[in-house]
Amino acid sequence: MGAVDNGCLLEIKDIRKSFEGDKGKRNLILDDISLQVCKGEFVSILGASGCGKTTLLRIIDGLIESDSGEVILEGERVGPAQRRRMAFVFQDSNLLPWRSVQKNVELNLEAMKELSKAQRSERAIEALRLVGLEEVASRPPYQLSGGMQQRVGVARALARQPVVFLMDEPFGHLDNFTRERLQQEMSRLIERIGATVVFVTHDIDEAILLSDKIVLMRSNPGQVSRVLSVDLPRPRWKYNVRAHPTALALRESIVEELGLRIDDWEEVGGIQ
Repeated sequence: MGAVDNGCLLEIKDIRKSFEGDKGKRNLILDDISLQVCKGEFVSILGASGCGKTTLLRIIDGLIESDSGEVILEGERVGPAQRRRMAFVFQDSNLLPWRSVQKNVELNLEAMKELSKAQRSERAIEALRLVGLEEVASRPPYQLSGGMQQRVGVARALARQPVVFLMDEPFGHLDNFTRERLQQEMSRLIERIGATVVFVTHDIDEAILLSDKIVLMRSNPGQVSRVLSVDLPRPRWKYNVRAHPTALALRESIVEELGLRIDDWEEVGGIQ
């Protein structure tokens, strides 16, 4: 397969996925999903719970096989070799309690036989420095707050030095204060390293704050409803962004496209 067209780093083409339901009936989860992600873009996939966002992310990473369609990374169909160039940040940090913070970050590097022990350590410390946790490298995870543990999960992905980060609602289980702080830290980090990110969320404000592009998904089955560009200057600060005319217009478009009631959305701050 040739080079990716139009500067596209990651391409999802005609993805379709179903799972077996009651009495052997197939339930269609994703139908004809196609999208492109360019190098350095932060792309959020936004939609209600159950629309197939996480399933799509796992298909991109090769954790789940699609029924049809393909995922192309840097001009090649995704297989084991391409998976090594992506890093997944899950909803839970899933840290091993018997390993130190640094050793948790090194965990995924241990399969990279081309790296020496010293190189693994160097990568882990640098990743922890990027998320502001180098001073707790020797601690066990249980001594860290939930927000700090999630930052370790981000550091674990950073240490792999992937070409694409896949993030599945990494702040969804945190309290509001911690979530907003980590959103802001993530915004600054992504700007600093110029990462390419596909980010699943059901939080409208989060998507607007972080994204260059927002992919809206509808349910039953999951389909791309609309793709919106986020033409807001960086660096972004959440409370300035919320009052920006462009953000207000985006929020209105999202609410209208996904069929939400504005009063309900304002109460919960996202899509349920």
